[in-house]
Amino acid sequence: MTDPVSIRFTHAKNAYDLMNAEAARRKFDEGPELLVWEGFLTRLIKDQLGLATPYYSDIKGILDEQGMNCIRQLRRGGASTKSQWALLKEPTEEDWLKYLENKPPSRKAIYEQQLQDMNRRLTAIENVLREGGVSIQ
Repeated sequence: MTDPVSIRFTHAKNAYDLMNAEAARRKFDEGPELLVWEGFLTRLIKDQLGLATPYYSDIKGILDEQGMNCIRQLRRGGASTKSQWALLKEPTEEDWLKYLENKPPSRKAIYEQQLQDMNRRLTAIENVLREGGVSIQ
């Protein structure tokens, strides 16, 4: 995987691997035992992975339930409180490809498609006008 998009998968996988290395098995009430990582995800991404803070949203979105369903937040952290994350499954290239297939288009992709559609319509209108003898500049 050497395309630019796969860099996002690599970052997400690296984040998961760091979380997994620091995780411990925990039992919550009557529920099943879970592999749980406690920490500051922003710090893990920034300090341990050496990535800029804005990568947080992308990596979290790739790994959480809306993405590849590899992690689930159990407790939200704060300034001095660590968050808790259940590690559900290791991210795989297969999960990544499914995520890309099912991911809704970005705003940029939507705008690009709208622009292409408008250009196609404008070209069709210009062709009709030219056929009617109207000069278009």
